[in-house]
Amino acid sequence: GILKQSAREPCGAVQDETDGGCPSTIGLPEYDFSQAGSHDQGRPTRRMVFNATQQNLTIESPLTDISRLKVLLINTVAGSLIRQPNFRNADDGARKDIMDMTSSLSVYDGEFILKLALYTRCELNIRTTANFLLALASNIGLCRPYLRKYFSNSVRLPSDWIDVAELYQSFHDDSLNYGSLPVALRRAMAAKFPDFDEYQLAKYNKDKSKNKKKKKAKADDAGEGRGGRGGRGGRGARGGRGRGRGR
Repeated sequence: GILKQSAREPCGAVQDETDGGCPSTIGLPEYDFSQAGSHDQGRPTRRMVFNATQQNLTIESPLTDISRLKVLLINTVAGSLIRQPNFRNADDGARKDIMDMTSSLSVYDGEFILKLALYTRCELNIRTTANFLLALASNIGLCRPYLRKYFSNSVRLPSDWIDVAELYQSFHDDSLNYGSLPVALRRAMAAKFPDFDEYQLAKYNKDKSKNKKKKKAKADDAGEGRGGRGGRGGRGARGGRGRGRGR
Protein backbone atom coordinates (compact mmCIF):
# COMPACT_ATOMS: atom_id res chain seq x y z
CA GLY A 1 0.00 0.00 0.00
CA ILE A 2 1.00 3.63 0.25
CA LEU A 3 4.14 4.21 2.32
CA LYS A 4 5.22 0.56 2.14
CA GLN A 5 8.26 0.44 4.37
CA SER A 6 9.77 -1.22 7.38
CA ALA A 7 11.03 0.60 10.44
CA ARG A 8 14.57 0.54 9.01
CA GLU A 9 13.76 1.47 5.44
CA PRO A 10 13.65 5.08 4.21
CA CYS A 11 10.32 6.78 4.69
CA GLY A 12 8.27 8.29 1.94
CA ALA A 13 7.73 5.48 -0.58
CA VAL A 14 4.41 6.17 -2.29
CA GLN A 15 3.24 3.50 -4.73
CA ASP A 16 0.08 2.79 -6.72
CA GLU A 17 -1.62 -0.57 -6.41
CA THR A 18 -1.83 -2.72 -9.53
CA ASP A 19 -3.46 -6.10 -10.04
CA GLY A 20 -1.54 -9.12 -11.26
CA GLY A 21 -2.30 -11.06 -14.43
CA CYS A 22 -5.44 -13.16 -14.73
CA PRO A 23 -5.21 -16.95 -14.81
CA SER A 24 -6.06 -18.72 -18.03
CA THR A 25 -8.92 -20.66 -16.43
CA ILE A 26 -11.32 -19.07 -13.97
CA GLY A 27 -13.45 -21.24 -11.70
CA LEU A 28 -16.89 -20.36 -10.44
CA PRO A 29 -16.48 -18.08 -7.39
CA GLU A 30 -18.18 -18.85 -4.09
CA TYR A 31 -20.10 -16.02 -2.42
CA ASP A 32 -20.91 -15.63 1.24
CA PHE A 33 -23.49 -12.87 1.58
CA SER A 34 -23.46 -13.04 5.37
CA GLN A 35 -20.01 -11.46 5.54
CA ALA A 36 -18.73 -8.03 4.65
CA GLY A 37 -16.87 -7.61 1.37
CA SER A 38 -13.16 -8.24 1.79
CA HIS A 39 -10.50 -5.64 1.13
CA ASP A 40 -7.19 -6.21 -0.61
CA GLN A 41 -4.30 -3.74 -0.81
CA GLY A 42 -6.35 -0.57 -0.90
CA ARG A 43 -8.96 -1.62 -3.45
CA PRO A 44 -12.48 -0.25 -2.92
CA THR A 45 -14.83 -2.35 -0.82
CA ARG A 46 -18.54 -2.47 -0.18
CA ARG A 47 -20.80 -4.49 2.10
CA MET A 48 -23.56 -6.49 0.38
CA VAL A 49 -26.34 -8.29 2.21
CA PHE A 50 -28.69 -10.89 0.73
CA ASN A 51 -32.35 -10.23 1.47
CA ALA A 52 -34.03 -13.67 1.70
CA THR A 53 -37.53 -12.18 1.61
CA GLN A 54 -37.11 -10.09 -1.52
CA GLN A 55 -34.51 -12.44 -3.07
CA ASN A 56 -32.12 -9.62 -3.93
CA LEU A 57 -28.91 -7.96 -2.81
CA THR A 58 -28.68 -4.63 -1.03
CA ILE A 59 -25.60 -2.48 -0.48
CA GLU A 60 -25.34 -1.33 3.12
CA SER A 61 -22.34 0.96 2.82
CA PRO A 62 -21.14 3.12 -0.06
CA LEU A 63 -18.08 2.44 -2.14
CA THR A 64 -14.90 3.40 -0.29
CA ASP A 65 -11.71 4.38 -2.10
CA ILE A 66 -9.01 3.35 0.37
CA SER A 67 -6.08 4.69 -1.65
CA ARG A 68 -7.71 8.09 -1.98
CA LEU A 69 -8.43 8.16 1.76
CA LYS A 70 -4.78 7.38 2.52
CA VAL A 71 -3.56 10.20 0.27
CA LEU A 72 -6.03 12.59 1.88
CA LEU A 73 -4.80 11.65 5.36
CA ILE A 74 -1.16 12.09 4.30
CA ASN A 75 -1.94 15.56 2.93
CA THR A 76 -3.78 16.54 6.10
CA VAL A 77 -0.90 15.36 8.29
CA ALA A 78 1.66 17.20 6.14
CA GLY A 79 -0.51 20.32 6.26
CA SER A 80 -0.42 20.30 10.06
CA LEU A 81 3.01 21.90 9.80
CA ILE A 82 1.28 25.04 8.53
CA ARG A 83 -1.98 24.77 10.48
CA GLN A 84 -0.15 24.16 13.77
CA PRO A 85 -3.07 22.44 15.50
CA ASN A 86 -3.52 22.17 19.24
CA PHE A 87 -3.97 18.42 19.63
CA ARG A 88 -4.90 18.77 23.31
CA ASN A 89 -7.97 20.77 22.34
CA ALA A 90 -10.85 18.46 21.44
CA ASP A 91 -12.47 21.22 19.34
CA ASP A 92 -9.44 21.80 17.11
CA GLY A 93 -10.37 21.42 13.43
CA ALA A 94 -7.20 19.65 12.31
CA ARG A 95 -7.46 17.20 15.19
CA LYS A 96 -11.05 16.36 14.24
CA ASP A 97 -10.11 15.86 10.57
CA ILE A 98 -7.27 13.47 11.40
CA MET A 99 -9.40 11.54 13.87
CA ASP A 100 -12.27 11.13 11.41
CA MET A 101 -10.07 9.90 8.57
CA THR A 102 -8.07 7.64 10.88
CA SER A 103 -11.23 6.09 12.26
CA SER A 104 -12.49 5.29 8.75
CA LEU A 105 -9.14 4.02 7.50
CA SER A 106 -8.30 1.83 10.50
CA VAL A 107 -11.12 -0.56 9.55
CA TYR A 108 -9.27 -1.45 6.34
CA ASP A 109 -5.60 -0.92 7.24
CA GLY A 110 -4.82 -0.31 10.91
CA GLU A 111 -1.07 -0.63 10.37
CA PHE A 112 -1.04 2.30 7.96
CA ILE A 113 -1.68 4.73 10.83
CA LEU A 114 1.56 3.62 12.51
CA LYS A 115 3.46 3.75 9.22
CA LEU A 116 2.29 7.33 8.78
CA ALA A 117 3.40 8.22 12.31
CA LEU A 118 6.90 6.91 11.53
CA TYR A 119 6.98 8.77 8.21
CA THR A 120 5.81 11.98 9.87
CA ARG A 121 8.57 11.81 12.50
CA CYS A 122 11.42 10.62 10.26
CA GLU A 123 10.85 12.49 7.01
CA LEU A 124 8.46 15.34 7.72
CA ASN A 125 9.98 15.95 11.17
CA ILE A 126 6.64 17.06 12.63
CA ARG A 127 7.08 15.61 16.09
CA THR A 128 3.81 16.82 17.65
CA THR A 129 1.67 15.33 14.86
CA ALA A 130 3.66 12.09 14.94
CA ASN A 131 3.14 11.83 18.70
CA PHE A 132 -0.57 12.47 18.26
CA LEU A 133 -0.83 9.70 15.67
CA LEU A 134 0.88 7.30 18.09
CA ALA A 135 -1.50 8.28 20.88
CA LEU A 136 -4.47 8.01 18.51
CA ALA A 137 -3.39 4.58 17.31
CA SER A 138 -3.15 3.51 20.96
CA ASN A 139 -6.81 4.45 21.32
CA ILE A 140 -7.93 2.35 18.31
CA GLY A 141 -8.17 -1.38 18.91
CA LEU A 142 -7.39 -2.27 15.28
CA CYS A 143 -4.10 -0.34 15.45
CA ARG A 144 -2.82 -1.58 18.81
CA PRO A 145 -1.30 -4.86 17.51
CA TYR A 146 1.16 -2.82 15.40
CA LEU A 147 1.99 -0.20 18.04
CA ARG A 148 5.13 -1.78 19.46
CA LYS A 149 6.53 -2.44 15.98
CA TYR A 150 6.64 1.28 15.09
CA PHE A 151 6.72 3.02 18.47
CA SER A 152 10.44 2.69 19.16
CA ASN A 153 11.60 4.27 15.89
CA SER A 154 8.90 6.95 15.95
CA VAL A 155 9.87 8.19 19.42
CA ARG A 156 13.27 9.87 19.34
CA LEU A 157 13.44 11.85 22.61
CA PRO A 158 12.21 11.43 26.18
CA SER A 159 9.99 14.45 25.53
CA ASP A 160 8.28 12.49 22.73
CA TRP A 161 7.83 9.55 25.09
CA ILE A 162 6.14 11.80 27.65
CA ASP A 163 4.11 13.67 25.03
CA VAL A 164 2.47 10.50 23.70
CA ALA A 165 1.28 9.53 27.19
CA GLU A 166 -0.06 13.04 27.85
CA LEU A 167 -1.83 13.23 24.47
CA TYR A 168 -3.56 9.93 25.16
CA GLN A 169 -5.25 11.49 28.19
CA SER A 170 -6.97 13.99 25.87
CA PHE A 171 -9.15 11.15 24.51
CA HIS A 172 -10.75 10.61 27.95
CA ASP A 173 -10.89 6.83 27.60
CA ASP A 174 -13.81 5.71 29.77
CA SER A 175 -12.64 2.09 29.71
CA LEU A 176 -9.62 3.02 31.88
CA ASN A 177 -9.16 4.74 35.19
CA TYR A 178 -8.20 8.40 35.07
CA GLY A 179 -4.52 8.77 34.22
CA SER A 180 -4.14 5.14 33.12
CA LEU A 181 -2.80 3.94 29.77
CA PRO A 182 -3.78 0.89 27.69
CA VAL A 183 -1.64 -2.22 28.02
CA ALA A 184 -0.35 -2.00 24.43
CA LEU A 185 0.93 1.54 24.97
CA ARG A 186 2.48 0.74 28.34
CA ARG A 187 4.38 -2.19 26.86
CA ALA A 188 5.62 -0.12 23.92
CA MET A 189 6.77 2.64 26.26
CA ALA A 190 8.50 0.17 28.58
CA ALA A 191 10.34 -1.39 25.63
CA LYS A 192 11.49 2.03 24.42
CA PHE A 193 12.64 3.46 27.76
CA PRO A 194 16.00 1.57 27.96
CA ASP A 195 17.02 3.16 24.65
CA PHE A 196 17.42 6.56 26.33
CA ASP A 197 20.86 7.24 27.78
CA GLU A 198 21.68 8.90 31.09
CA TYR A 199 22.42 12.23 29.46
CA GLN A 200 18.98 12.37 27.80
CA LEU A 201 17.15 11.40 30.97
CA ALA A 202 19.08 13.80 33.23
CA LYS A 203 17.25 16.73 31.65
CA TYR A 204 13.92 15.29 32.79
CA ASN A 205 15.02 14.17 36.27
CA LYS A 206 12.86 16.51 38.33
CA ASP A 207 14.04 15.19 41.71
CA LYS A 208 17.67 15.86 40.87
CA SER A 209 16.77 19.31 39.60
CA LYS A 210 14.90 20.11 42.82
CA ASN A 211 17.90 19.05 44.92
CA LYS A 212 20.17 21.34 42.91
CA LYS A 213 17.79 24.25 43.43
CA LYS A 214 17.64 23.58 47.18
CA LYS A 215 21.43 23.49 47.46
CA LYS A 216 21.69 26.74 45.51
CA ALA A 217 19.07 28.39 47.71
CA LYS A 218 20.92 27.30 50.89
CA ALA A 219 24.19 28.66 49.52
CA ASP A 220 22.53 32.00 48.74
CA ASP A 221 21.01 32.16 52.23
CA ALA A 222 24.37 31.43 53.80
CA GLY A 223 25.97 34.23 51.80
CA GLU A 224 23.28 36.69 52.85
CA GLY A 225 23.72 35.64 56.48
CA ARG A 226 27.42 36.41 56.41
CA GLY A 227 26.69 39.78 54.87
CA GLY A 228 24.13 40.50 57.61
CA ARG A 229 26.65 39.83 60.40
CA GLY A 230 29.02 42.27 58.80
CA GLY A 231 26.32 44.90 58.89
CA ARG A 232 25.78 44.39 62.63
CA GLY A 233 29.47 44.97 63.18
CA GLY A 234 29.08 48.39 61.61
CA ARG A 235 26.32 49.26 64.06
CA GLY A 236 28.70 48.28 66.86
CA ALA A 237 31.12 50.94 65.66
CA ARG A 238 28.40 53.55 65.86
CA GLY A 239 27.82 52.42 69.43
CA GLY A 240 31.50 53.22 70.15
CA ARG A 241 30.99 56.77 68.97
CA GLY A 242 28.10 56.98 71.38
CA ARG A 243 30.37 56.07 74.29
CA GLY A 244 32.80 58.75 73.19
CA ARG A 245 30.08 61.38 73.38
CA GLY A 246 29.23 60.18 76.87
CA ARG A 247 32.71 61.09 78.10
